[in-house]
Amino acid sequence: MGIGRVFSRKSVPSRDLQKAPYNGLVIASAVLLFAELLIIRWTGAELWSLAFFKNLVLIAAFLGSGLGIAIGSRKPGLVWLAPSLLVVEAFGVAWLSKSGILENLQFGGEGDFFWQVKSAATVFQSVTFLLFFVGIFLIGFLHFVAFGIIVGRELEGKAALPAYGWNLVGSLIGVVGFAAVSIGETGPGTWLLILAVPLGLVVTQGPLRVFAVALTAVAALIVVLSSEPATWSPYSRITVDRSEVEGSDGGEDYSLNVNRAYHMTMVDLSQAASLDGWYGRATLHYDLPYDFVTPEKVLVLGAGGGNDVAAALRNGARQVDAVEIDPVIVRFGRKLHPEQPYGDPRVKVHVDDARSFLQRDNTRYDLVTLGLLDSHTLLAGLPGVRLDNFVYTVEALRAARDRLSPTGVLSLSFAAIGDRPWLGRKLYRLMEEAFGEAPLVYPIGYDFSITYIAGPGLKTEQAKSAALQLEWRSADMQSWDPAEVSVPTDDWPQLYLRVRGIPGPQLLLVGLLVLLSLGLTRVMAPFTGRPDVHFALLGAGFLLVETKGIADLGLLFGGTWWTVTSVIAAVLLMALLSVLYVAKVSPKTVMPYYAFLFAALALTWAVRPGDLLSLPLLAAQCSGALLVAVPVFFSGIIFTISLARARNVPRALGSNLLGAVLGGFLEYASMIWGMRSLSLLAIGLYLLSALALGRSRRE
Repeated sequence: MGIGRVFSRKSVPSRDLQKAPYNGLVIASAVLLFAELLIIRWTGAELWSLAFFKNLVLIAAFLGSGLGIAIGSRKPGLVWLAPSLLVVEAFGVAWLSKSGILENLQFGGEGDFFWQVKSAATVFQSVTFLLFFVGIFLIGFLHFVAFGIIVGRELEGKAALPAYGWNLVGSLIGVVGFAAVSIGETGPGTWLLILAVPLGLVVTQGPLRVFAVALTAVAALIVVLSSEPATWSPYSRITVDRSEVEGSDGGEDYSLNVNRAYHMTMVDLSQAASLDGWYGRATLHYDLPYDFVTPEKVLVLGAGGGNDVAAALRNGARQVDAVEIDPVIVRFGRKLHPEQPYGDPRVKVHVDDARSFLQRDNTRYDLVTLGLLDSHTLLAGLPGVRLDNFVYTVEALRAARDRLSPTGVLSLSFAAIGDRPWLGRKLYRLMEEAFGEAPLVYPIGYDFSITYIAGPGLKTEQAKSAALQLEWRSADMQSWDPAEVSVPTDDWPQLYLRVRGIPGPQLLLVGLLVLLSLGLTRVMAPFTGRPDVHFALLGAGFLLVETKGIADLGLLFGGTWWTVTSVIAAVLLMALLSVLYVAKVSPKTVMPYYAFLFAALALTWAVRPGDLLSLPLLAAQCSGALLVAVPVFFSGIIFTISLARARNVPRALGSNLLGAVLGGFLEYASMIWGMRSLSLLAIGLYLLSALALGRSRRE
C-alpha cells in the first residue's frame, strides 16, 4: 500500500494530484528548518541578551511559519519578506552588537540572576528592555510568515500523506545541513550564502529568482563586512584578544570571549612571584586546591583554555584528564596558552560534556576541579540547551564525588561575587546536599569567584593544616543572604533562579507575547481561517514531548550539540516512520494509539533518567532512547491519521505549528514544577486533543 493511500475513497485525491511533484516541497521545508536554526543561532550569539529568553525566536518562528503555511498562496507577495528581512536583520544585528545598547538594557527586579536585571532600573529602562524583545519577536514572526507561505504554497493540491512525508524529509535535510555547516566551523555569512540558492529556487520563478538570491547574498555580505574576526564553533562565537590585566609584565596573556561575553584569560602563572594584585589573586585561586591535597591524578571539568590544567602540572600531578566540551576553545588553549599545558604528555584532553564524562569514567581521582565552568549564554545553536545547568545539580556533584579517591577533594569555583549574594548561598547548599556536610568556602575574588572545597580528603592532616593556615575561613552563609534558595536537581536544573518560579521579567514578557500571539493570529484569520483546535493541541503536546526528550537524552548521552541534533533528527525520522506505518496499516481509528501514547507518557514521568544510570551505560542509553522514541511514534501516528482525514492540509499543518507556540509558553512551567511536569502537561494536552477530535466529528 503506497504512502499516498488514505482511508476512504471519498478522501482520495485525483490521480493527477497524487503524482504532483514534491521537489519544491522538499526544498521549501529544508529552507524553513535551515533558516530557523540559522536565525536562532546567529541572533543568540550576537545578541547575548536573547540567552535569557531562550524560546523567544523559536516561538516567533512557530507562530510565523504556522500562520504562513495556513495562508499558502493567498498572499504570494509576502514571500519576498524572506530574503528582504534577511538584509534588515543583517543591518540590525550589526548595529545592535556594536552600538552598546544591549549593555544598557535593564529591568527593575530582584532575586533572579540576569545580567540586565537591576534593582535600580528606571521605568524608561524597563520599557526599553521589553520593547527590545517584543521587536525581535515581531521581526522573527514576519520573517517566518514568509518562509511558512513558501511551504504552504507547495502543500496545496497535494495528497496529505505523501505531502507530509516529503515535508518531513525536507525538514530532516535542513537539520542535517545545518549540522554539517556547524561541524565546518563556518559563520553566519557562509550560512546565508548556502541558504541563498535554495531560497531563490522556492521564492519565485523566472528571472526574479536571481533577485532573491542577490538579496540573500547582500545579507551575507553585510554580515561579513560588519563582523570582526571570530571563530564559530558548534556551540559559540569565539574571539581571542591580547589581554590587558593589572600587573601585566608584557607577557603573552590572552582573553577569550564567548558570544560577546568575557569567558576567561589564559594567563602565565609559572613565574608569579607576588601574591599582590590581579596575578596574585589568580595564583591563589588556581593553587588553592593543592593546599588540601597533593594529587597524582587530577580531573578538570570545564578545562577551557588550560589554566586549571596548568595549575595541576605546576603542583606535580602525574595524570591530568582535561574535559572541555568546545573543541575550538581547546584548540585556542593549545595554540595560545603561555604555559602550553595541553602539550604536556601527562595531559589527556577529552572533548566531551562534563556530565557525560562523569557517567562514563570510573577512574578515581585525588582532585576533581570544576574550573569556573559557566556558560550563562546561549551555547548551542538550538534553543533550550544550557549545558552548564546539568553540571550544577545534586546528582552531577554526587557523580563527581563518587570519582574521588578515599583522600580526594573536589574544588568548585564559580563567579558568584556580585549583586546576587543568594547565588553564593545556593552553591553552598548544593555542595552541602551533594556531600552531606558543609564545604569550606574561600571568596578569593579572582574573576568574581568563590571556591568551595569538599570531599573525604578534608579529614587528612594536610587538609586540616591548610584550613587552619589559610587566611580565608569558611564563611557564614547566613550573613551572605538569609533568603531561602532552591537546590538544583536533574529535574529542576535551574542554577540561575533563587527559588522555584518564573522570574518577573520572563513572566511579564511571556504574558505580553501571549497577548501579541493571540492578536496576530486574529488579525491573520481572514487569510488563514480559524485554527484547527485538534491539530493545535497535538502541536503543543508534541513540543513538550520533544523538549523533555532532548533534556533526558542529554543526561544519558551528554549535552553536546551532536546529541541535540541527533535527537531532533531522530524525532523527524520517527514521525516519518509513523507516516509509513499509517500508509501501510491504514488504521481505522486513533483511539487505541491515544491509549498507547498516554501509557508511554506516564512511563516517561515515572522513570527518571537518573534511575536508568544504575544500569550499564549502554543499557541505560538504549532504555532512555526507547522511552523518548515510543511517545514520539504514537503521537506521530495520531497526527498522521488526523492529517489524512483533514480537508485542508496547509491549515492542519499550520495549526499544528501554532499549537507549538502554546507548547513553547507552557515549557516555562518546568521552572516551577520541574522537567517531569512536562510529561503530565503533555498528557493533558493530548487528552484535550482527543476531546476536540471527537467534538469535530460530531459537528
